[in-house]
Amino acid sequence: MTKPVTILFLVFASTAALGHEDPVGDLYPLVKVENGNFAIYFYNNAQHEKATDYDMSGNAPVYRMVYSPTGELLGPRALCKNINSETISNANSMVYDKKIQLPNETVLFGSELLKKGKPSYFVEKNGVREHRRLPWPDQIKIDYVASVYVDENQLVMSATTDDRVLRLFHFDRNKFEAPALASVGKTTFIYDFPGASNVVCAANRFWVAWVHYNSEKKKFETILSSWRPGDEKPHERILDNPSDWNTELSMAAVDNHLCVAYHCAVTGEYPGYSQIITAFRDAKQ
Repeated sequence: MTKPVTILFLVFASTAALGHEDPVGDLYPLVKVENGNFAIYFYNNAQHEKATDYDMSGNAPVYRMVYSPTGELLGPRALCKNINSETISNANSMVYDKKIQLPNETVLFGSELLKKGKPSYFVEKNGVREHRRLPWPDQIKIDYVASVYVDENQLVMSATTDDRVLRLFHFDRNKFEAPALASVGKTTFIYDFPGASNVVCAANRFWVAWVHYNSEKKKFETILSSWRPGDEKPHERILDNPSDWNTELSMAAVDNHLCVAYHCAVTGEYPGYSQIITAFRDAKQ
């Protein structure tokens, strides 16, 4: 399930629904780790004069930038011919109908299993597929699963509940017991989609970047939250970067270094002209 780019509704904490339109410019970044560095892929929806700016499928042109783990620009913006905008959009869906390949198994999240209020998943191992339930507390009903991190021993979901609060849920895959959980906060929304990145693990903590509207300062803020299961609440860092509700966030980790990327109309105009914003943080600091 990818975010529709036609008419949707904007919903963020205590505001009315409005029509939605993407800004013009660089959009939908996808942060990947390549050769020990951060590669940020994104596409541009502005019209170009030359047909060679577009790939053979006619989709919007895709670009890539490469940064070192500490944020040094290694590869300036360059056109990519071997990837199209649809591939980026599908990758940014993060969970629905995705396969996560682990060393000895494949974990799958089907759309129907995520729509029943108490998500579950499939595991494929040695040619056998098994359905794995998750021990959800009876009082918790999931509204929308935003992202999943999974390894051999644990599974972490970021999801909104019916009060539209983004929460993190940590399951021990070796035990059938209720999850540890923490409330991240009330994010911005585009329809049902919370303004939040995928979950990553670094320095033995789980990280998610998300957008919040600060009603006192009357501005949007991008927040980087980290949480260790067992802690009462996440630790927050407000990024010193422009922010906007009309965005898509992506994040990756190289060892203890984090890269957050999102698109933003930096002037605050709607829908405005968009550029890719990047932020780099040391997960141990």
